[in-house]
Amino acid sequence: MIHGRKRSQRREMTQEELDKANAKLKKVEKINKGFLEKRKAKEYTEKTLEMTMKMAALSPDFDTIWNYRREIITHLNKEKKPDEQYKFFLTELMGLVKLMKENPKSYTLWGHRQWVILEGLKIEKFMTEEQLKPVGGGILNNEIKLCDKMLTADERNFHCWNYRSWVVNTQLSQYDEIEKAVLMKAKLKSKESAKEGEGETETTEEETKEEAYNAEEMKLRKLNEEFDMTTKMAEKNFSNFSAWHYRSKLMLKIHKDSNSPYKVPLDLIHKELDKIKHALFTEPNDQSPWNYHRWLVSLLIPIYILDQKVDLTKKEVSIHFSDVIFDSSKLITTVDGEEVELVSSTHKPESRKFILKLPDGAGDDPKIVIKPRDDLFAKNSTSKSPYDVLEYPSITCFNELLEVEDDLKLAIAYKQRQDQKLAELKESLEKYEFYAFL
Repeated sequence: MIHGRKRSQRREMTQEELDKANAKLKKVEKINKGFLEKRKAKEYTEKTLEMTMKMAALSPDFDTIWNYRREIITHLNKEKKPDEQYKFFLTELMGLVKLMKENPKSYTLWGHRQWVILEGLKIEKFMTEEQLKPVGGGILNNEIKLCDKMLTADERNFHCWNYRSWVVNTQLSQYDEIEKAVLMKAKLKSKESAKEGEGETETTEEETKEEAYNAEEMKLRKLNEEFDMTTKMAEKNFSNFSAWHYRSKLMLKIHKDSNSPYKVPLDLIHKELDKIKHALFTEPNDQSPWNYHRWLVSLLIPIYILDQKVDLTKKEVSIHFSDVIFDSSKLITTVDGEEVELVSSTHKPESRKFILKLPDGAGDDPKIVIKPRDDLFAKNSTSKSPYDVLEYPSITCFNELLEVEDDLKLAIAYKQRQDQKLAELKESLEKYEFYAFL
């Protein structure tokens, strides 16, 4: 079963289908032999470039074809001017579309398209710096449109979803470059003004802030556009795992500067829980909305201590947390009032298990206190405990579902998992009095 959908049964191929497949295989083997010989001889010509495309049409997942094609493109472009190179990359992108429609789930094909984009962006950057206008206004302009068309044909194509995410991240990095360039320009202007004895003017500072803000605003606008797209895709088909997954990543990016202890604002989590509740009641046996529901709830559950063992012989304490701690410096750990260091027991910075050494003079029953160095709850002046937050009705919607239909396997499984997690949290808080959102 894949994301709540049963695998389709494989059927036996007919004799006619077998004959066609064998004929195609023989054709590929024959072309492949000559193809490998030409690559070995480093034949980088327009003719061999055309040959690689014909070969790709027969066997798009053969990685060597695309490696050879990239070698040919790189060689041929050496003699071209920047604008000619740029046009070539645009032509290459257009030429790949037909193959992609025929082979929408080919890893190598999507990978080659990424390479073309990256090479095109290098030329685009050079042309911009040289004040040459790129043809078409930007090589990324049509990629989202392509993804829209591909997802209309197959809304579950995770290759396309991954590629779309990559394109958007590439666009965001371009906005970061704009912001850096603006700040660098302002810095240089400030130095020039200082040399001339003028000092930095207030207008320059305001202009810099405005330009930098515009770059940040463009990033946020782009992320929100993508978020709205996932709303449409998820509402169109609640079983679309990729849409829910992409939505979760976008939420974290949009609210990366939020001071909420839950990484995103609590009211947004509530809205999303209400939205996914509708999906769960509509498709209770589909895994995709349940996975998204579990992720939302995980934002509200703090990290807590599962186990803490004192070894007086080794003069150390081992601590097992409920989730990975990525930066232990965000925690203050004291033994009998003396601050000590938490050291990962896995010798990696991120870990669930840590060890602290007992200081000299520690008693047989040392008082160990662990707390967040920067308590976000205190900063936000909220008195809500983890239990208060986890009482939101849509969090326990599986109870309502099971009242209607008591044999829903996924609802039962998620209820058991969540009940166990909350029981662990309750026991931990009573025993160790520690929880943190890091």
